[in-house]
Amino acid sequence: MNDEAIPSEGSAVVPPSIPRRVPGPEEVPPAPGAEVGRGVGEDPQTLKGILVPALQQAFRSLPKALPKLGVFLGVVFFVNFILMQVNLAAPPPWMPSFMMPILNLLVFATAAQNTLIPRTLFWVIAYKFGKHLLRTARREGWDVPAKNMAHGVSTAIQLLQDRAAGEPISLLLGAAVGLVGANYLSGEDAGRSAAALLIAVALVYQLGVQPNMFISLLRAGTQDLWRFFSKGIIVPRYRVQLAILSAAAGMILSLFFMLIGAPIVGHIAGGLALLAAVVLPFVNRGQAAGAAP
Repeated sequence: MNDEAIPSEGSAVVPPSIPRRVPGPEEVPPAPGAEVGRGVGEDPQTLKGILVPALQQAFRSLPKALPKLGVFLGVVFFVNFILMQVNLAAPPPWMPSFMMPILNLLVFATAAQNTLIPRTLFWVIAYKFGKHLLRTARREGWDVPAKNMAHGVSTAIQLLQDRAAGEPISLLLGAAVGLVGANYLSGEDAGRSAAALLIAVALVYQLGVQPNMFISLLRAGTQDLWRFFSKGIIVPRYRVQLAILSAAAGMILSLFFMLIGAPIVGHIAGGLALLAAVVLPFVNRGQAAGAAP
């Protein structure tokens, strides 16, 4: 027998402490007024609740970031100003022929000859995405961005296997945005598709990053939209992820149509996808009403 288990005379007997059981996330009751949705772990915040603190933090850090941002904008302006003057169809006679492929690549990779909105969007995303990749690589390891991208691809495959069949509306809406958006950003020209291509890559990358501000913003925005129409619907995270994946796929498909010289197919496919996404809920509702006893 273990002598340490026998209390000495005159000593108080202390009962063994029983560890308190902590309930799991699925057992925690919702906060008063919070909506509960099927297949959703937590109630997402409102768009205002996410954006206001983020903007406050951005304004606080703005003075420190201004010098780097100024250098970046200066380089962007200089590069774009030079490359916008280049006529790729009629290069100057003094330019060596071997320079033309390099020049074409530079114009493509910088979106220098896109219109203002796609070009601006390209550089904003390039700055934020590139900054995130560099910061992640320096803090967590240079292989982490590649692992995040690989995880994004595996998440996309898993979503298609597990959720795609039951979420046609999310897939159709995402595809419509991707198909039409890529055509607009590229001006129906594959040679100006850098912005659409960068967005597609960034969207797939987002699927592999946790926690994820971008997905939280989309989810909260969708929630707020439903609240505006007085609909108590919780949007599951996987539904937003499916829409993101479908938008990326739609952009890649639209670029393929441009490469084969049929950009109009992207417009038509995007319009049909949007029409199907609008009509499908009414069809499902009618079928459910017809099947009811």
